[in-house]
This record gives sequence, structure tokens and C-alpha cells, in this order.
Amino acid sequence: MNSSNATADRWSEPVLENVDDQYWQELTKQANSAFDIRGMEAAKLAYRAALREALKLLERAERSGTDIKDAVPRYVVSVINTANYEKVAGNGESMVRVFAAGLERIIELLNDPQKSLAIKAACAHNLPYLIAETRSACADQAEIDLDFTPLFDRAKRASLNIVSGHATTH
Repeated sequence: MNSSNATADRWSEPVLENVDDQYWQELTKQANSAFDIRGMEAAKLAYRAALREALKLLERAERSGTDIKDAVPRYVVSVINTANYEKVAGNGESMVRVFAAGLERIIELLNDPQKSLAIKAACAHNLPYLIAETRSACADQAEIDLDFTPLFDRAKRASLNIVSGHATTH
């Protein structure tokens, strides 16, 4: 077995029982290293595993109310990394799906009346970065239906509702 197959096999079975920020960091580092040397299959598997781990970190933060300041940016970074991988790999439609799912998740958190102000604030803080990266990555994808405007508008409204709602209560 050559080393690129060994690396790809290593990431084919992500560890699901542990939610660990260090594990997310290691997956992201491994993905970035593989991507830098054009180990595309290993990068794909590691970016996807990092995105799954970031989602678990986000879900843990939602339930526990802790680690919010790290969970939301980790999730946003993983969405961006995974989407950008898909773009470089020539999978424009998959890139769009990843960005759209990431934006939808942030909007869902912003609009959920049961979520804490802390997680909503973290989402509102990281949303402009996700929108900017989505716009940048999609700018040259004319062959794909990319009208993110309604999604961006929903995201901005949800974020503004949090900011204005918080300002009126203080």
C-alpha cells in the first residue's frame, strides 16, 4: 500500500465517540497539510472529518452553554475549509451545498428562541466572515446557480434581530 492510500484509509473512519477541540485542531492541521501537498483524497477525508467534529463541538456548546466562543468559529472555519476544498477539487455544486448548509445552521441558531444569547452572539460575530468567504469562493462559479442573496438576507436579518434585541434590553 502506498503512503497516499494509507493516509486516505486513516481518515476513512473518524472517531465519533469523543468530542474534542484538540482532535478538531489535529484534523484541520492534517487536512491543511494534505491539501498543501495536493494529497486531495486525504485532504477531503480530513476536512470532512473536521467538519463533523466541529458540528459536534457546536452541538455540545449548544447543550452545555460552554465553549461557545470556540465552537462557533471552529464550525465556520470547517465549513469554509470544506467548501474551498470542494471548489479546488472542481466540485462547485458540492461547494455551494457546503456553504448553504453552513449558513442555514448559523441562521437556525440565530433564530432559535431556546438558544442562549452567548451562542447567538458568537454566530452573529462569525456570520460576516462566512458570508464574505462564501461570496469570494463563489465569485467565479458562473456555471452554477449561486443566488445566495436570499440566504444572505435571512442571515443578516437574523443577526440584526439579535443585536437590536440585545441593545433594547440593556
